[in-house]
Amino acid sequence: MPIEEVLAIGGIRPVRLHEVQCIGTARWMRANNSGAPPPAAHIDTAAAEIARRTSAETGVRNIAIRAMFAAYGGEIDARIATPGADRDAVIAEHVGPCTSLFAAITQGDAAMLAALAPARDPAVVDPQLAACAAAYGIAAREATGDEAAALAGDADRARSLALDGKLGDARTRAERALAEAEAEDAAQQSVDAETRMARLVQCQIVINRSARK
Repeated sequence: MPIEEVLAIGGIRPVRLHEVQCIGTARWMRANNSGAPPPAAHIDTAAAEIARRTSAETGVRNIAIRAMFAAYGGEIDARIATPGADRDAVIAEHVGPCTSLFAAITQGDAAMLAALAPARDPAVVDPQLAACAAAYGIAAREATGDEAAALAGDADRARSLALDGKLGDARTRAERALAEAEAEDAAQQSVDAETRMARLVQCQIVINRSARK
């Protein structure tokens, strides 16, 4: 798997990761005749839709997402094989959080689609980071020497965070949206030095918070 896909997997939203885990659990249940998982055909339909949405949001290929389904099944096996493990407790720990999604998948396509997290456009750019990239860019152009270089670096960091995890067409569209947002913000900015400094301080908070996500 290409390294960019490995890195993008880390950008899967928690709610989508939960769906991936539940599909892996459902397939493990059917393969091991455990409990009452949804019908196999319904699981396959849900898996295909979850893989499609996850791929669209992260740029990770479907084949990598399908491998994640299998990996979660393997995780159950590994935990059960741990010396002293309570098999029923391990299974219950994996199945419990998936009960409502399993019920929706069992009911059929309409209920399953309604239960999944809404798809997110992968090209959407965080407006705060876009505004900060513009603010730092303006400040860098008005500064000189080392100060200008430092501000330009902050602008690049804001852009990098805004584009983090976006691949392929999604990244191209996100770059275009980011450039347009920066241009629009720059055209509208006419603030005094004190207000601009306060904004840059706030942008440091935004950038540091985004970097920790």
